Amino acid sequence: MKKFVFLKIGQGDFDRGFPVILKITLPHRASIPEVEIDCELPPHSQIPELYQNWLDASKKLSFTNLIENNKAQEYSRKYSQQYYNAAKQLKSNLKTWLSASTNLKFQRLRETLYNRLDASDEIFVFLQTSHEILKKLPWQEWDLLRDRFPKAEIALSPSEIESVDPEQPKTGQKNIKILSILGDSTGINLEKDRETIANLPKVNPEFLVEPDRQAFSYKLWEKEWDILFFAGHSNSNSDSGIIYLNPQEKLPIAELRNSLKKVADRGLQLAIFNSCDGLKLAEYLAELNIPQIIVMREPVPDKVAQLFLKYFLEAYSGGESLYLAVRQARSRLEAMEKETPGATWIPIIYQKSLDIPPTWEEIVQGTSPPALQEIASIRDRYYLADGFPQKTGIPLLTNAAEFMANLSENTTMRYGLKVAFSPQSNNPYFISVGSENLKVWAIGAWDTQQKISVPGVVDLWFTSVAISPDSRLLAACKQYKVIVWKLGEKEPLLTFSKTPFANFFDVLGYDGLEFSPEGQILAANDNQDIVLWNIKTGREIARLQGHSNKVTDIAFHPKDPRILASCSYDKTIKVWHTDTGRILMTLSGHLDEVYAIAFSPDGQILASGGKDNTIKLWSIDSGKFPKTLRSHSEAITCLAFNPDGRTLVSGGDDAKIIEWTIMGKQIHTLSQTHKRGVTSISFSPDGKTLISGGRDQTLKIWQRG
Repeated sequence: MKKFVFLKIGQGDFDRGFPVILKITLPHRASIPEVEIDCELPPHSQIPELYQNWLDASKKLSFTNLIENNKAQEYSRKYSQQYYNAAKQLKSNLKTWLSASTNLKFQRLRETLYNRLDASDEIFVFLQTSHEILKKLPWQEWDLLRDRFPKAEIALSPSEIESVDPEQPKTGQKNIKILSILGDSTGINLEKDRETIANLPKVNPEFLVEPDRQAFSYKLWEKEWDILFFAGHSNSNSDSGIIYLNPQEKLPIAELRNSLKKVADRGLQLAIFNSCDGLKLAEYLAELNIPQIIVMREPVPDKVAQLFLKYFLEAYSGGESLYLAVRQARSRLEAMEKETPGATWIPIIYQKSLDIPPTWEEIVQGTSPPALQEIASIRDRYYLADGFPQKTGIPLLTNAAEFMANLSENTTMRYGLKVAFSPQSNNPYFISVGSENLKVWAIGAWDTQQKISVPGVVDLWFTSVAISPDSRLLAACKQYKVIVWKLGEKEPLLTFSKTPFANFFDVLGYDGLEFSPEGQILAANDNQDIVLWNIKTGREIARLQGHSNKVTDIAFHPKDPRILASCSYDKTIKVWHTDTGRILMTLSGHLDEVYAIAFSPDGQILASGGKDNTIKLWSIDSGKFPKTLRSHSEAITCLAFNPDGRTLVSGGDDAKIIEWTIMGKQIHTLSQTHKRGVTSISFSPDGKTLISGGRDQTLKIWQRG
């Protein structure tokens, strides 16, 4: 399991200690902590001095290596020993500090991590602090992270961290586009880095060797890059950090703000600065919404930087997650510890985004799926009996019927087609309902396998349709009744009568009908109530009452059949416990009637849409909605999550079908949609096919391009 751990360190110092807020969450609901406690880092006044001793010894040794005289070897031995001793002292004192057996508040932090995390968890640790020394300490040496949790890696992050959605999410591609800037190479060898990148799988690298700033800026604007790489000299002598492009030109990275912001908005996934002292660079790039940055916190020997890049990219392109690839690469640097004590401490991730970093293959596949493309359109006039008016042979009657049909389709038709896809991939089909008939359609051939006729007198239209989780039962609402059939049979298995006149004033027809996830219960709205029936016994088992106006849609939690959500003309969404009939929460946020709801496949997000032309994404744990989605110009009438959990699709009275990321970023507006409002959408179990029905009496089949 993946876990997020946040260590938010407040104002303090090494003489008095630091207040800490510890939070542990699941990645997909990072705003809802599993645990949140106040604790502290204990005092240890020697830590800053020990850190500075290690850093000074490193700089002295680096300077000595440049000396070419008779005493160079003597100095090298002397400073190498100082470097080794300084690293050893820092490591030893850090270990003591981060065990702090006598400090109860810190022990509370350790015990919480120990008890609430598992050694098999992949743990993303976000260190949030403004203290410069704390940012640079080798937290990787913390015994809990190093020994107890072998899949943990620490990253620095800003105090406020949120999901980052690019303006232009990317669809799949054949190769990862890497822009590699090989800057000033004075005294270092950058050819090793170039060779490492050029030999990666599924890459399309471009190299700029000692460019000027104009050439660098031009390349940033030229393409939608996936990875930005820089090797050369850099330092943090400005608020944003400085890179050395060539021997004559150094560049404060802030002077390319517009270019870097553009490449971030276009979907840049990762920036790697394989250069010295890059922390300021990382902090500035994070402000521009580059989601992940890997930098060297301190001056780094050329060989260490080369090996880290090689080890990291081998692991990352080989299938490891970004965090585990960094941990693995750092661990492999231990062979360099003799000549560069602390080599494993220097590389660090800086993460701005709450999202889990993409894998190498996910970058290839893109941050968003390809657009759904229409592959078939089926026009079926459900409100006319089969063969009428053609069977009459009377031209006048035929023309009049055609005129009335077109008038209804284009102007007055209240209801549209409703659709549902079989949940089982081994039994693929979908069903549609309109006025007279329920039809079962074959996948691929897109022709009718079965037709069930249910003539109507007053209420001519089906208002909802559903398929059981095992794909063996079909259910539909019509004429104040809920009817259940076995697949392949025309005679009803069950018929549930609704309250008389419950639908009489339902002029919009957004009735709800759904099977529970284990298939034992069928739920439907009965005006202001929700009725639950046991499918095996055919008996009503519960009636949920609490809405003050007509219920328009219902949705079972995909993981827990006891949890049901409903929406209503009363502008609210309610979440129910079906065993007790208790309302667990009431979600109020829409400004008008709510027409459609849908749970994400993991059950953590509830999407709702309605007459106020907005979609809201609610955290089902907290009841708070982090996102309001606006793009439809009329009411949202139907919602469906892709079974892979990556996207949400909405349909509206504006005849638009729009696809969004799970975090609420619009990625596709489908072309060639219905002539009038969209009334129903449903995904195939593999998420590759979408069926839509509309008021234009047309079914459309969409597949990934």
